[in-house]
Order: sequence, then structure tokens, then C-alpha cells
Amino acid sequence: EMTFVPDSAFEAYLETNGMGNNIINDNHVLTININTVITLSISSLNILDLTGIEDFASLNSLYCDNNQITTLDLSQNTNLTILDCYENQLTTLDVSGNGFLTNLNCRYNQLDTIDISNNTYLTYLDCSTNNIDNLNTTNNPELIYLYCRDNQLTNLNTSLNPNLLRLFCDENQITQLDV
Repeated sequence: EMTFVPDSAFEAYLETNGMGNNIINDNHVLTININTVITLSISSLNILDLTGIEDFASLNSLYCDNNQITTLDLSQNTNLTILDCYENQLTTLDVSGNGFLTNLNCRYNQLDTIDISNNTYLTYLDCSTNNIDNLNTTNNPELIYLYCRDNQLTNLNTSLNPNLLRLFCDENQITQLDV
């Protein structure tokens, strides 16, 4: 079985690191070579598109920061606990299927919204320097670190985050803050 990987930089990395089908630039890798990968570090590789990531069925940690990714759908990566996707061009980030996610760093992107309602184990969230105007942390009781500075937030309620130790929410439009 083959996995479609249209991004040439992403496919080249997989081919070079023993996760391909030994045919560079054919936009495919062998699914059997990627579906047991636990950690994937693909930072700073000029990747535009992570299509194919859905077949990394065992993925626990994904480090894809400092690329040019615009859309990231990790709904099939249900074992994911750590996601570093900061410094991209993300306008869409779907972590709704990542119920075990504990660490999410998506700072320095172009996100208007982020839905973390299904991420009940989240302890670390950095969504600073985006365009987020609403952040609901009511389903994140384990949250310890929340960095949401430099967004478009007008209010923030962290009263249901009893473990919160660090909160940075400056450079927003906040008129109501409930801690």
C-alpha cells in the first residue's frame, strides 16, 4: 500500500530517511514504512503541504516548525501527544481528533481560530502571535502553561483551569479577564 505525499521536500525527507519507496519525486512512500513511526522531526525543510501525515498511524510527537505549511489536519493521528507547528503559515489547524495531546505549540502562524475542546489532557498551549479572537479553555482542566499573547482576544476566562501556573496574554484587546 502506498501513501500519497505530494510535497517534494516532505517526500525527499522520507526517502532519504528510510521511510520511502526508493523512488525519489514520485509523490509516494510505502505506508508500511511510515505507519509505525513514533516521532517525526521535519523542521526547517521548506515543506508546504503535509498530505500523507494521516498514514503515520503511530505518531506520538510531530515537530514540523519553521516550514510554510498552510493547512494541518491531524485528525487521523489519534496517538499524538506533542505537536510543534510554530513558525508556519497555518490558517487551519485541526487537533479535534487528538484527544491525548498534552503539548501544542502553534505560535507565529495565521490562525483565526483554534478549537482545543477535545484536548482535555492539554498541559501546555502556546498560540501566541496569531489572529485568534476567541480562546475557550473550559475543557482543558490540566492546562499549566498558557501563552496567548499577541492575538485578537477581547476576553479570556481561565477560571476552569485550576492548575494554571503561567499565563501570558498581553498584546490583545482584552477588556474582560477572569482568572
